[in-house]
Amino acid sequence: MAADIPLGGAVEADEVVTKVISVDAKDRRVVVADAAGKPVTVQVTDAAQDLDHLKPGDAIGALVIHSTAFDLDTQVQTQAPGGFEADGAAIATPSNPHPGGDAFRMARVQLKILGVNLKKHQITFEGPDGSNKTVSVDDPKLRSKMGELKAGQMLNVTYEDTLQIVTAHPATAAAATKSAQ
Repeated sequence: MAADIPLGGAVEADEVVTKVISVDAKDRRVVVADAAGKPVTVQVTDAAQDLDHLKPGDAIGALVIHSTAFDLDTQVQTQAPGGFEADGAAIATPSNPHPGGDAFRMARVQLKILGVNLKKHQITFEGPDGSNKTVSVDDPKLRSKMGELKAGQMLNVTYEDTLQIVTAHPATAAAATKSAQ
């Protein structure tokens, strides 16, 4: 009987906090300070709502999370590999005085195993576009599972990136600090 076997995964997160230098709501440009304090212009899409509420001096925090998961479909397949991609956003409303929001992108790719070389720790795949690629497996945990792989099985790889933007006006942040004391 076929089963999906989790092979591994990874999660990375980075948080960045910076100050707004200027906002051009009409042209949808926000200038923020980089780590060295130099101005960096960011062109924002229509998904960024309520730019009129964003002011110089506001703090912007961005949390970026990237995750990857690998699982093996143990049933030998005859169809070609495939995949899909999805994205979305949750944005501020016009009544929200703090513009910001969340966005995500997820892709799931199905790779067909063409060959496994246990001595070299390599796997050869066919991708959704029909191209072949050989990769080396460096992780000892994943290497220990390579013996379970067979030509014709599908390896499912899921990637997900999320971005969360949070803003706060200095006056509002100071008021919140005072009321908490």
